[in-house]
Amino acid sequence: MRFVRLYVYLTQKCNFKCKHCFIRQTNPEQFRNPKEIDFDLLVKFLQDFGVGAKSVNFTGDGNPILYSRIGDALRVAKRMVGHVSINTRGYIPKEVLKAIAETDTVIYYSMDWFGKKADEEMGFDNLWDIQMRMLNIFAGLKLKVAVRSTLMRDNYGDVMQLIRLVENFRLRGFDFSIEIMPYLPYHNEERRPTLAQVKSITEICLTKFFTRLLTPWWTCIYPLHRDRASRWWDKIHGGRLCEAGRNYGRIAIKEDGTLLPCPFEVKPIGKYEYVEREWVLNREQLEIEIEKYLEETPVDKSCKECIFFKYCGGGCRVVNNLGYEQICPVRDIYEG
Repeated sequence: MRFVRLYVYLTQKCNFKCKHCFIRQTNPEQFRNPKEIDFDLLVKFLQDFGVGAKSVNFTGDGNPILYSRIGDALRVAKRMVGHVSINTRGYIPKEVLKAIAETDTVIYYSMDWFGKKADEEMGFDNLWDIQMRMLNIFAGLKLKVAVRSTLMRDNYGDVMQLIRLVENFRLRGFDFSIEIMPYLPYHNEERRPTLAQVKSITEICLTKFFTRLLTPWWTCIYPLHRDRASRWWDKIHGGRLCEAGRNYGRIAIKEDGTLLPCPFEVKPIGKYEYVEREWVLNREQLEIEIEKYLEETPVDKSCKECIFFKYCGGGCRVVNNLGYEQICPVRDIYEG
């Protein structure tokens, strides 16, 4: 069982109080007693699934740079997998930046609001000033940066300005890009963007080669990508674009050893247990749980009738498992 993309939840520690954080809404106790992944468990996970993997991303319920052994984590991932990325926001200490530079780690830098509005929405004083200072530091160090924005109903204008901000850095020759993901309605449907907003951002994605919309139907929109999807996904994924839990797809581990088929998913597919001072995993049971997950994920009826179904397979499993309809602009763009 091999996976191309590995995701590791490093820590629940967080120095932000984001208004749109579903974790603070559903599990506030976590921030009073935050957990972090045992370093030996991290190494074991990379040993079990790192062979053949192309990348490992450090993420988490909190801010990954607050992990007590963040430098060691970056270095061991670089040695065992090769390509490393980290999700973070705000100020990054010099020692962490040094480890990031040494390991050629890609920084997924979260920015959801433009200007001083960011300070209020993220619950952090002077956040905007800090973010702008950090972007210029990243540029000076020639680091690879992907600004990651969550598109919500009330930050559409902010995302548009962030796209322009990233474009300005690119015009100056820096290795910057931007990735945009529609808000997943874990607990707040009102923050979910409208179809018109998603459609607008998607149309920008078709004209800005450095902008990528992180939804499973993105690669089926543009004809060049659709042809590539047909050749690749039909062969590897049985026609479904979603990589969750599939061989040559993605797998994530949480701070306590719980395994997820996707870093955004809430349904577990297994868990490492600490037995006789060693982390162990029942691989046979994991395969059974993955197959069950793939078989039991619902697909919208409207998706099955769509001409793009063979490429996207019904969109995002997470949205389906949360019980929401897909917000998909594909047919609207091509038929409108």
